[in-house]
Amino acid sequence: MVDADLAVRLVRRYLVTGPNERLDITVLSDAVAVRSRWMDLLVREPRQPYTIQREPWVARVVEASRDDLLTRGRTPVDAFLITREGDIHHLNDAADVAVLARRLRDGMAPKALAEILVWFHPWTSAAVGLVESASTLREQFPEVANLPTVDEPRVTVAGDDLLLAFYSWVRYTHVLGGDFFLRVARWTVTVPPAGPAIWQSVDIASDIPLPRGGGRG
Repeated sequence: MVDADLAVRLVRRYLVTGPNERLDITVLSDAVAVRSRWMDLLVREPRQPYTIQREPWVARVVEASRDDLLTRGRTPVDAFLITREGDIHHLNDAADVAVLARRLRDGMAPKALAEILVWFHPWTSAAVGLVESASTLREQFPEVANLPTVDEPRVTVAGDDLLLAFYSWVRYTHVLGGDFFLRVARWTVTVPPAGPAIWQSVDIASDIPLPRGGGRG
């Protein structure tokens, strides 16, 4: 359970425009409701666990989701990782994640970083997912006959750089209420010996038609 002090600290530091903005706080059974002039938020532990929470240096992950928006698909969420040393990483912030990614060189699970990039960089309300293996992609989209070739997240070394390669999928529509399509992307993360990581994603398949409600992701 997230306490009110932590919820207010995160919202003030990362999500509101000024340190003196009025916040109305309500402690609920499973969340802290924070209302500002511009937004309503629910701050709580994630309902879907993050793989990175299994890392021994992670104390907790906290999410702040918008409670004042009517959206189709994923609700806008800001996520925060708190280390056992008390450091806070804003997982929606690319510069923060680029520093966090350096932990791959210390043995962080490849899936832990890949999930964060897929979920938050960039944010989309469309359904998204990390491809954990070729078989799981087929299980998620059994109605697609010719899925592209994919693989599980994998770390390799190229000279002094550490490279993470993985794949992701997005289920989306071109117009509100329209037909669903599938897009698959290949990602590459480069972690140099010093300095922040960089990443890029390239679509390897897009506009694959899905039946309405298609996919299990």
